[in-house]
Amino acid sequence: MSIPYKFLLLTILFYSLIITSCIAATFTGKVVRVLDGDTIEVLVDKKPVRVRLAEIDCPEKDQPFGQAAKKYVLKIAAQRIVTVESKTKDRYGRTIGEVFLPNDDSLNRLLIRNGYAWHYKKYSKDESLAELENQAHKNKVGLWQDNNPIPPWSWRRGKKGRNMAKKREEISLKEALHTEILINQALIDLLVSKGVITHEELMERIQVIRKEQ
Repeated sequence: MSIPYKFLLLTILFYSLIITSCIAATFTGKVVRVLDGDTIEVLVDKKPVRVRLAEIDCPEKDQPFGQAAKKYVLKIAAQRIVTVESKTKDRYGRTIGEVFLPNDDSLNRLLIRNGYAWHYKKYSKDESLAELENQAHKNKVGLWQDNNPIPPWSWRRGKKGRNMAKKREEISLKEALHTEILINQALIDLLVSKGVITHEELMERIQVIRKEQ
């Protein structure tokens, strides 16, 4: 086998691998579930694939326009055959990609254009998405109707802080109750040991108090 022939075979193999990887990065399936504005499940080969829409971030379900974003996706994408251009996978195993509707419109871009998502600049430098967000803001559509919309990443940080504060409060309350129980027990032991009251009399009084409550 001559060297040029070997080179030709290697070249063909190399490009075949590239084409195969590109095909593998794009898949088609039916949208069978909408979890929220930017997360859907697509049925591929009878298996659901969870897809997180790339480069955008919709309001959380418990913040303004979170449910509206989900309803919008349900309206235009649920039970539709879509094409997903996969970019990567996140730490949760979700496919991160751009989703195209049957008419070839990008779901990611429609969400930004109609004010149901922010351009996720932390993970995207796409100037065209930034311009779509600017136009939505200027037109006051969707979440931009709010005078001071909170980005979902800020909302999540605030929610995490509130949850931590609540947890600390619960721990403090438990510690206070535990301390109160110890003090009461020490007081009871002291009263009984000094003969001020017998243990049986104390129990009887406690029962009376409970009945009155």
